[in-house]
Amino acid sequence: MTVDWKRMYSLALSVAFYALPALVLITLNICIFCLLRHSRQKFSTVDQKSMTIIRRHQQVSNNIACVVLIFLVCHLPFRVISLWFTFAPVAALRKLSLNQMLLIIYFSRGFLYLNHSINPLIYNFGSNHFRGKFRVLIWTIRQSLCGKTRRKMSRTSLSSSYITMKTLTIRQKSLSN
Repeated sequence: MTVDWKRMYSLALSVAFYALPALVLITLNICIFCLLRHSRQKFSTVDQKSMTIIRRHQQVSNNIACVVLIFLVCHLPFRVISLWFTFAPVAALRKLSLNQMLLIIYFSRGFLYLNHSINPLIYNFGSNHFRGKFRVLIWTIRQSLCGKTRRKMSRTSLSSSYITMKTLTIRQKSLSN
């Protein structure tokens, strides 16, 4: 592979996996915001139901904006560094020691991993529904491991916790044998 093809390949990867997704995400995000703003204007009365719907729309738009912003911020260092390594003069790269280059690479890759680990936290803090289901899941796991009851559960939570406890009991028996 010649140097020109390597550069074109690196540039194509950056465009295909950062610039185009960023453009699509920003465009879709703007469309969603416009649709949510338009749907908010339909509510002329300020009753409890319309306020709940408006609050949910605001929550969805905030979640989407956070996910898109974190994607853009966390993926940018890796793309910039990969383009820098590709297009920088060789003399400039040789001035860096091996430790400095590795530090730069680990830093940029750390941001990629950070993007994927932050997304569940955004959904947890931004969505009441997600938070409620996550609490039920944690409570069910703790219930099955500790065997203690702390509060009365709803019928659906009881059936799901029964299935989970039954599955955990079968797995524990199979592991002990």
